[in-house]
Parts: sequence; C-alpha cells; structure tokens
Amino acid sequence: MRRSYVSNFQPLNFVLFLCATLSFESLQASEIKWECIAIDDYLTSSICEDKFGRTLTIGEPKELGMNWSVRLTMPGGSVFEGTSSDGIISGTRVDPDNTITSGMIVGKLFHGKSKITYPDGGIYVGYLSEGEREGLGTLTTLDGSITEGEWLDDGIYNGQHIGANDVGNIVTYNGYFDPETGEENGKGQVKWSTGESYKGSFVQGIMEGYGEYIYVDGDVYKGYWLEGKKNGFGIYQHIEPIDGGAYTYDRYEGEFKDDLFSGIGVLFLKSKIIYIGGFQDSFRSGYGIHAAGVTGAWGEDDKTILRGQWNNSQDGNSIEEYADGSSYVGLIKNGIRSGMGKLNFPANRRSKSGYFIDDKLQGLGVETRHSSTIEVNFVDGLKDGEAQITWNDGEQSLAVFNEGEYIWDSLESRKSSMFLSKRLALVIGNDNYASRPLENAVSDSIGIKNALEEAGFQVIHSANLDQQTFLQAIWAFERKLKSMGPSTTALFYYSGHALEVDGINYLNPTDAVIESKFDLETKSINVSRVFSALAAASSGVKIMILDACRTNPFVSFSRSPSQGLAQMNAPTGTIISYSTAPGKLALDGMVDGYSMYTGSLIQSIGLPGLTIEEAFKRTRQSVVKLSDSKQIPWESSSLLGDFYFLKE
Repeated sequence: MRRSYVSNFQPLNFVLFLCATLSFESLQASEIKWECIAIDDYLTSSICEDKFGRTLTIGEPKELGMNWSVRLTMPGGSVFEGTSSDGIISGTRVDPDNTITSGMIVGKLFHGKSKITYPDGGIYVGYLSEGEREGLGTLTTLDGSITEGEWLDDGIYNGQHIGANDVGNIVTYNGYFDPETGEENGKGQVKWSTGESYKGSFVQGIMEGYGEYIYVDGDVYKGYWLEGKKNGFGIYQHIEPIDGGAYTYDRYEGEFKDDLFSGIGVLFLKSKIIYIGGFQDSFRSGYGIHAAGVTGAWGEDDKTILRGQWNNSQDGNSIEEYADGSSYVGLIKNGIRSGMGKLNFPANRRSKSGYFIDDKLQGLGVETRHSSTIEVNFVDGLKDGEAQITWNDGEQSLAVFNEGEYIWDSLESRKSSMFLSKRLALVIGNDNYASRPLENAVSDSIGIKNALEEAGFQVIHSANLDQQTFLQAIWAFERKLKSMGPSTTALFYYSGHALEVDGINYLNPTDAVIESKFDLETKSINVSRVFSALAAASSGVKIMILDACRTNPFVSFSRSPSQGLAQMNAPTGTIISYSTAPGKLALDGMVDGYSMYTGSLIQSIGLPGLTIEEAFKRTRQSVVKLSDSKQIPWESSSLLGDFYFLKE
C-alpha cells in the first residue's frame, strides 16, 4: 500500500567546513563580525574578513574564538548566518530551493534539536545528527499529514503517520517504516476512516507476511499475504452468510492464491463443515466432500453428503448420500447425473442402475428388488416397455411396463414363449458424422429393430452414438447377455461408417476424428470389442451383420488400396454377414425405403422357415439383382447347427 503522504527527503548537506588552515592569535573579542566565502560547496576551506579588514582562511568555527557572528556564502548559492556565544554555535542556512534549516552546529553539521522548513510548506521539528534527521521528530506537510516518531538516516523509522490516501480517506499508521523509501516496512497497524483496519507485516508499503484485516462490514481475515493479496493459509470469517449459488457458507479455512480460494480448504456454516476438499479460483475443484444438507447450506435436506470430483459443481465419479438413506454411485457432469450409475434405496431393498442423462435413467437398465431383478428400458427414469424378470429362485418371466406402470406378465402374453427363447440384439445406426454424414443408417437400423422384434428378439437400439455412448451400449449388451445365460442367441447389427487398416476392422462413432491409424484404438471401436461381448453367449448362436462398407472419409493414411472391410474369420458358433464383398463398397439404392442390403435382409427375416444361411443367400440374390451384379453381400460362418429367424 504505497502512500504519497510520506516524503523521501535527501540528507541535509548543511555543513560548515570551517577548518582552519591558518593559525592566528586569540580572537576573543566580543561580537566580532565575519564575512566568509567558501571556496566550494563542500566547505573545504573558507576565506573570511572582519570589519577591520583582516582576512583569514578558516575551517573549524572554534578557530574564530568564543563569541562572533558570521555570514557564509557558498558557490552553489546557499547562505549560512550564525553566531557563537561562549563557544555554542547556532544559526540558519537558506538554500537556493528555499529550504531553511535552523539549529545548533556541532563540528561541521547541524546537530541536536532543529527545525527545517521545506519549499512545499512542510515543516520538520526534531533532532538532527550530522545534518540528517535522526531521533525523535515530527514532520507536518502542507496537506495536513503528520509523520512523527523515531527517525533514522534522514527518514522515518518507527512511529505514526496520519494523512489522506488517493481517494480522500484518512489513514492512520503505527509501526515501522523503511527510512530510505518512507514506506511501511515491518510490523505495523493501519486504520482507515472507513472503519477498515490491518495489523501485521508490511514490505515496502504492501501487506506481506502474516496479518489480520478487518473489513468495513465486519468480516475478518487472519492469514498470510503476498504483494497485498491473500496468499497461503488463512481464515476468512463473514459476519453474514454468503450465498455461493449451490451452497451457503460463513467461514473459509484453507489455502489462498491472489485473494481466491485455491488449494485445500474447508467451508463452514454456523461452525458446521459443509465442504472439505480442493478449490481453484474460489470454485470447488478436484476431490472433495460436500455436506450439502447442513441447515441452510443447500435446500432443506439436512443429511445429504456428496463425495467425488468437482469442477465448481460435481464432475466425474461421485457418491451421493441422501437424508432418507438412499444413495447414488456413478458419473456426474456439471452437478447432474450423466453416464453410468446406480441408485440405491436400502429402506425398501431396491436399486436402479444404468445410463443416466440429465439426472434420469435412459435406455436399458436394471432394477433390483428384494425378490427379483428386472432388466427393462427406462424413459425419463420410468420403466417402459418389455422387461425380463429373474426371480431369486432362478425362475424367469416377462412383463411389460408403460411409464412406470406394470401392464402384464409373460403368463398372459401369447408371445411369451418367443421371448423366453432368449434372443437379444444390439442394433446401432449412425448418420450424424461431421465428415460425410449418412442419410439412411438410422432408418435402416430402425427397420432391422422392428424386424428382429417380430422375430422374437429383445432389441437394444441406439442411434448416432459417440465413442463413449457406443462403448456403453456394447457393455450394456454384454451385461444383458450374461444375465440371460450362455445359450442366448446374440445378434449385433451396425449401419454407419467403418474402415479397415492393417487387416483390422473399425466401426466409427459420430465424434471420431481419425488423423492417423494410431488414433483408431482410442477414437474408434475395434470390432474385436463386439466379438468379446458376443462371446458372453458362449453356447448360443452369435450373429454379426455389418452394413458399413460405404465410401469412407478416413482412408487417407491407410496403405490398403481397398475402401471396404477386411474379411474376418467367424469364431465357432458365429456367422458374419457383410453388405458387400470384402474390400468392396456398397452402392446407393433403395428397397422399401431402406438401403438395398438392409431392405432385402428385412424381407428375408420376415419369411418363415428359412435357415439363417438361406435368409442371407436370399438377401444376396436380391442385392445382386438390384445392383446389376455390382454389389455382392458376403458371409463367413462357423455355425454348427440350424438357426431360424422365424420357423414355419
């Protein structure tokens, strides 16, 4: 806090080098008057003449005797007039800038109690030593500011300053100063007329080190400062609670950086902890625990505990514990449940798990009760659609829900035997690519979904998936297969962009930005991930259908001259169908509003009595005819038995 009200005065060069170079007989006569001219401003020697015309080259005043008066003129324009009475010398020096110094002379300089009047109207009354202010003294300036106390090396060292700051507030400081700069330096206390005060350490007029600050509203900070800002550990106590948006607090204890909460800290409300953890720029950041339910801290819930990663709001893996005993474990984004998670309700022995969007379960999920496990689709957190129930004794049944309401069970359904045959499909269609978006992939996937459901499959359908949601869909598919048992028929259908690099096929999410082949494993989906999920149906039929051999926007780095997919060897019990031959591209064309391949396949699936090989053969015949033999669907199979989409 540098202040203009403490001036920086240069040492007083009011010296009287009256060193005698010429001895003379006793000059004891009373009131001898001398006129002297110094040969330089350092008063190396002076030439003096009395009223009798005698001239002397002199130095020390004692050489003039005990009683005399003198007028000494210096080359720089300064004039000293003084007297000696019984050897005690005093006088006044006037400098060209109109600085006037009066006092006693000891040796060559002013010494002892003196008075200095400065050109700007300031007045110093106090002690000098060898021409400089030293000892007790008071400086009063024309604007009314007062600096008094102990002076050293011509500057204030320890004392009090009272004056107005740049905005007109009266400031009173008591403590140590830097004599050279006049700034507060060391321990001190400052009070403003506004009611604020600070007591602590200063470095060159700036708060630095430990100090305690009382604000005009009564808030108090006790802690460390650096360059005038709160830095390091400190405690900030508010008189009134502060509304932090998502929470309310009245005290912070922890680390500061440039006046902001930064590092590890604790927020309190009425002496109760509401948050402990990391901060950055006064926002919660990193791992922390928020006791959000402290009365008044957040809503009316007085027991809610939030644990996890924060980026102002919760952001990442978190645990939420609520007043009724329920809890949430999973991903949170910007304070909202987003991603995989699980809700637990121990009071009634229930839980819900799956993928959350905007705080609500969406898509395939699992609800666990004390007597059963329900696998069902969720819409806005409510069970909706067909559900498979596994009872604690191992028995399975089917049910249908509508907006959370139970509708019927498998004993009432004519299709129950079809669903109990355990058929599960994951169907994905991606259109919305940033580069070369597609037009029919999503509609094709919907057509396949409908055909498979008519064939008795329980279908997990998703569209326009980025990499994260693509992987989550595969994981959900795999978990579902495991819960249904190893004999389940498992089918995977994909319509969208895909590519082959170095003999490996990759399925591209909508957010894929592939600049080199090294991006593929981290930004795309290796088909081996799908095979791994299908393997959960270890003794069941496994079917992979890829309508993905389209012109690809990600081939500039590939060494392969082909733009299609590589042929893959089907693992035992698996059949793989491609919309066209390996290394070839699928053509544009429509069948019943779908692409040539998918439209033909939908027709084949709907025909009873065809084995899967016959269904794919019929599809191939249709596509070859429609494309004038330019597109030939392909299969790779290691099936050991017959499979029918629909039996006669």
